[in-house]
Amino acid sequence: PNPANRMINITSNNSDINSFDLYNAIEELMFTKSNINSKTITINRNELKNGIYISKITDTNGNSVVRNVIFD
Repeated sequence: PNPANRMINITSNNSDINSFDLYNAIEELMFTKSNINSKTITINRNELKNGIYISKITDTNGNSVVRNVIFD
């Protein structure tokens, strides 16, 4: 769900997900995970504050997609 409370789930319909990066509103890298090599990933909020974040998901073919993530 977006906005999310505790975690976000990401699923790829095509290639496996290779990496996930999460940036805050001023483009500071807040979280990164690489070498995932799976069609699904779950990201726990942990210590991230409420707000809007920018996620960058890169698949194993090098294709990337950028989406907003809202934690409340």
